[in-house]
Amino acid sequence: MPDNLIRASAVAAYLGVSRQSVFRWAKQDKLPCYRLGESTIRFLLSEVEEWVDSRARGSGAARIAQPTAAPQENRMID
Repeated sequence: MPDNLIRASAVAAYLGVSRQSVFRWAKQDKLPCYRLGESTIRFLLSEVEEWVDSRARGSGAARIAQPTAAPQENRMID
């Protein structure tokens, strides 16, 4: 097992999603993870990055956790 495993909260921050989404995707075997017990999972960042890249390339799976542009401020022009 790899030594550099990260927690779901770090994956959520990296993807810009909630921890609940990360846990749900892992439980559904959509997101690669390592199960360290009944209620403990960890992730390898390089595998998470590959997972995101595969969705960006349109691997046939739904695109998930793709970064979006920051909302722009609405300004009235005189």
